[in-house]
Amino acid sequence: MDRTAGCVSGGEEVYLLCDKVQKDDIQVRFYEEDDSGLIWEALGDFSPTDVHRQFAIVFKTPKYRDQNLQKPTSVFVQLKRKSDNETSEPKPFTYHPQIIDKEEVQRKRQKTLPNFHDLSGGGRRLLPGLHCLQLWGGGGGGGGEEEEEEEEEEEVSPLDTQPVWEEEEEAASNTRAAATRTRTRGSLCEPLPRKEASSWGREVRRGSVSVQEAGQHREDAFPQLQALFQYSVTGDSAYLLAAQRPLIIAQDEDGDTGLHLAVLHSQQGALQSLTQVVSALPGPEVLNMRNHLYQTALHLAVITHQREAVEALLLAGADPTLTDRHGNTALHLAAGLEGGAELIQILLKRADVRGGMQLCNTAGLCAIHLAVLANQLPSLRELLEGGADVEVRERSSGRSALHLSTEADNVSLAGCLLLEGNAKVDCSTFNGSTSLHIAAGRGSLKLTALLMAAGADPQKENFEPLFFREEECGDEEEGEGEDEGYIPGNTPISMAANAQVLDLLNGKEYEPKSPHKAFAAPQGDLASLDVQVKQQVCRALESEGCWENLAHSLSLGILNTAFRLSPSPAKTLLDSYEVSGGTVRDLLAGLRSVGECRALSVLEEALRNHDDTQLTNESGGEVQVQDVKAEVQIDSGVCDSGVELSTA
Repeated sequence: MDRTAGCVSGGEEVYLLCDKVQKDDIQVRFYEEDDSGLIWEALGDFSPTDVHRQFAIVFKTPKYRDQNLQKPTSVFVQLKRKSDNETSEPKPFTYHPQIIDKEEVQRKRQKTLPNFHDLSGGGRRLLPGLHCLQLWGGGGGGGGEEEEEEEEEEEVSPLDTQPVWEEEEEAASNTRAAATRTRTRGSLCEPLPRKEASSWGREVRRGSVSVQEAGQHREDAFPQLQALFQYSVTGDSAYLLAAQRPLIIAQDEDGDTGLHLAVLHSQQGALQSLTQVVSALPGPEVLNMRNHLYQTALHLAVITHQREAVEALLLAGADPTLTDRHGNTALHLAAGLEGGAELIQILLKRADVRGGMQLCNTAGLCAIHLAVLANQLPSLRELLEGGADVEVRERSSGRSALHLSTEADNVSLAGCLLLEGNAKVDCSTFNGSTSLHIAAGRGSLKLTALLMAAGADPQKENFEPLFFREEECGDEEEGEGEDEGYIPGNTPISMAANAQVLDLLNGKEYEPKSPHKAFAAPQGDLASLDVQVKQQVCRALESEGCWENLAHSLSLGILNTAFRLSPSPAKTLLDSYEVSGGTVRDLLAGLRSVGECRALSVLEEALRNHDDTQLTNESGGEVQVQDVKAEVQIDSGVCDSGVELSTA
């Protein structure tokens, strides 16, 4: 195997090389034992299309029994033959605890926040960039009169000779001269008093600053003071930040700049000020600086789902095409997020993002693949509307988004790709397998029916043989061709996992069964309508094209996409409404809400032909029209039933 460890959440692909196996007669078994015996077992997830040339299996690891695992745990994995339950020699496999905070956002947010008083002490040179500000503040706190006394004692020490005092006086004189020169630039600056100049002389003597620096620092402080006054008047922190631009590129122990931290802590005001400064002033690139995880501030804004931060960074000029350590751009990250459709919409306003929609990350996945794997239908729709290539294939085995949705047994995503993305139903992977190969091999009735309705070819061969011929040929047949030794290619029919799938592939109409058999569906009286009346209503709805509006009125609009797959959308609509417990009373109300519709006249006329509100059913009995509307529940089961009915 190419890996012997994985996360407890499962779903990680493993490539396994083995002895000759049969595609439909092999399992990958994970299990755990203790002194008392077997305590857990599960099977790797794969289909016959994932068994290559009978010697390689690509499967996904199953979930471990304990998702809250705190330390690595060892289990075993082995091959198991279904026909006789024979197993291979077990190999060790380690499950590791799930890493929830992979991007380390929560860890950084939980770090101890600084205290203002902690930053006010510690000497004059807490930060090199703030050294010049100490000229105006009289020191960094923590020295005070006691420090002055020590310095004075130092000055009168017998070791201090007259030339040192002369040097100090010279430094003070130079400093006063420099301060006087700055006075010509504005009335805010005053010459240094003798005591402060003497202090600067001591700094010169100790080697902390040169004589030239003493005057220069005084001049450099003037813009800082001016920025402070501007901030005091306007309240706009951008004035303070502009004067401290060299500090904006500083990084903490995690490599995060001020921009990163503003995003991490959702400080929108600070982020606005920072982006305003770094985008307006010349100097080193700041907007696109990466931290130690190779994340830009834009990556973090997307990960933390901050719409305003994403907009501010893009407006300031952040590059959305830069990748993180996994090769993910901002669009990749948004596609895999729950509720990321809004961020995708913002990112796709940029031409450079739309032009790079087919870029792959280090796993070989594009944004459209990540949206499918994360089961994000709104994000998938945004990508399709933005121009994403629905046929682009991931780079490990050449699967398209339709292949991935079929592997996940996701009818909604597959239907969206076929109907809204116009995906090619017979698009092939690197080994020639179509989505129908996968659906048939996995025994998925719903997806097999959906793909057949979309025109998939059940006779299409892939490049994988069902089995290899034994060495029966004599030497005289050698050299007739390399391909004579095996049967070239499987079809979906040859890979059908059960009889029901095989019937569908051979053209039999799909007869859906009511989902959730254990629960009785709410009973309405729509079944009591005469069949001819129903047919007339359906023809009227389809001729006038008002069945979609009726579906919304009956709270079934979510299934309109599935209804369109049916040869008779109106009939499928009424059948679904009947299954969900619909009543004649509410059907009338729904038709009236649609407006002028001939179907309403047909139904009203049929009802007038009966005494009061009684309708005769096929058995000759009578069913009363219910006065109370049955509750219609739209859940995944009803949605799936809509798709099932649509293929009937």
